[in-house]
Amino acid sequence: MGEFDKLYTVDEVAQMTRLTSRTIRNYIKSGLLRGKKVGGQWRFSQSDIENLMSSSTAAAKMSSVNRRDVLNFLDRTAPHAPQVCAIADLQVTQSAAEKLAQKICEIASQTADKNLRFCYEYIEAEQTARFTVFSAPDFIARVMEALS
Repeated sequence: MGEFDKLYTVDEVAQMTRLTSRTIRNYIKSGLLRGKKVGGQWRFSQSDIENLMSSSTAAAKMSSVNRRDVLNFLDRTAPHAPQVCAIADLQVTQSAAEKLAQKICEIASQTADKNLRFCYEYIEAEQTARFTVFSAPDFIARVMEALS
């Protein structure tokens, strides 16, 4: 981790992963999510979050939350800020998929979009990486470019 790399709070990790803050705190207690305490509060680097996302336990939980979010996105009838939901399935090796997930995390760390949500899962049986992203159209365009 570089000297000036962004560190994320429990709430920011919860927002990115669409898990509750309580779930994130449980992952800290169980050792599934590692971070550092700064001034008595937990902070997480991009690599800490990437490690969490590659964990099968967390990935399964995020996957079910993600499915619900996609359905909610499709059923939405109230006016809302412009947002895109993009789902990309790529047949790649798991190590290539993890590198792509890392690229997306790097792009996400440079955005101020408070509504950004990102989920990555690797479907071993199909050797397929699934990336699901909810964000503003310009961010989605950057992610799709990174995946191509």
